[in-house]
Amino acid sequence: MKILIYCGLAIYFAFYLFEGPIRYGFNIIGADYLIFIRDLVLVSLIILLILIKQSDYKISYKPFLIFAIIIFVHGFVSFVNLRNSFIIFYCIKLFFSGLAGAVLSPYIINPPHKVVKAVFILWIITIAGVFLDKYFIEYPWTGLATTIGDVQVDISHNWEISGADKRAAGFMRSSINVAIIVPMLAFMLMLNASSFAARMGIMVMTMLTVYWSTQKASIIAFALVGLLLIAAYRHKAAALKIGISFGLILAVTLPIILPHFIMPSTEGMFSLNTFYMRVEEMWPKAWKLIESRELFPFGIGLGGISGAQRFYDQYEANAADNMFVFMYAFFGVLSFIYIGWLWWVSMRVSNKGAPATIYALSIVMFISFYGVALSMLEDQMVTLFLGAAAVWIAKNKSSAAALSDAR
Repeated sequence: MKILIYCGLAIYFAFYLFEGPIRYGFNIIGADYLIFIRDLVLVSLIILLILIKQSDYKISYKPFLIFAIIIFVHGFVSFVNLRNSFIIFYCIKLFFSGLAGAVLSPYIINPPHKVVKAVFILWIITIAGVFLDKYFIEYPWTGLATTIGDVQVDISHNWEISGADKRAAGFMRSSINVAIIVPMLAFMLMLNASSFAARMGIMVMTMLTVYWSTQKASIIAFALVGLLLIAAYRHKAAALKIGISFGLILAVTLPIILPHFIMPSTEGMFSLNTFYMRVEEMWPKAWKLIESRELFPFGIGLGGISGAQRFYDQYEANAADNMFVFMYAFFGVLSFIYIGWLWWVSMRVSNKGAPATIYALSIVMFISFYGVALSMLEDQMVTLFLGAAAVWIAKNKSSAAALSDAR
């Protein structure tokens, strides 16, 4: 069964890591809709796991129940508020990978060494693709778009920036995807590396790759987590728990407090200019949007902000560019409960956590800090890893439990 699960996950990851050329190929043959094969793969993996584990009475239906309640409650709010049923199905697709991550948690967070070696190969290929895109090659899929149904979809996003400031995406769809997945795979590789030199090499290569993508928030988030994994050698879990607390506090408080202040003017790709734009423009407009449409205390409902707006309010679309703002628009006051639960289960982890638990905590800390400047939950790979990490942490509150689960 493990072979089937990991083969399915390999296909899903391949669609993400090589989404640019895959979408380009589908577009050439006029079959853009085949991109949904990746979603069918994930659904098939869940069904397979249910069928196999149900016979052994080992399947837990708690994640399915929680997912169904969240979709029902916030989907109902969305329908009452926006009168658009399609965006509910869009959000089910968006968050289903979180459910899949929760169910497949042991396979994602605690893979065998052979899988780690395969991840290393994919990680190297990904980095090579980004390097070539940055300095040598203009890939034929860059900047292309297509239409699926009545919706225009990017095959590969073009930021229309060239030269040293080019936001390289490599084989992926966007430079943002690079800045998300490369660090999360790097944490796995660092925790499985046999020497300090190997860990440092992985960290340096990841920093370079994210630098090529020009995603500054990811650089900061990865650097913080990576330094903790290296410097806090005997106290990784304790250090990561402090980092998670700090990251979540920043993600929640900054978009509430900073819009009341005037930001200084700066220039340059690696200045704080884009962050100041969030503070002065994106966040205030997002709060006004939420205030005008929310059904307090439930927010706007599923699809209330960012990407889903293209289906009903394209001209007033707001990217949110912050995980908490995004969650508050979708879930309202209940977003505090969801974030609070994630923090609580993270804090309950033993300070002597097993490597897999350290990996899960690393993912949560990275997402928390990167979420200060990005609507992280809109990315299906983020929800996959976050669902896997959260459930692993919740089930393995002690090092003994983690080791037992691993066996």
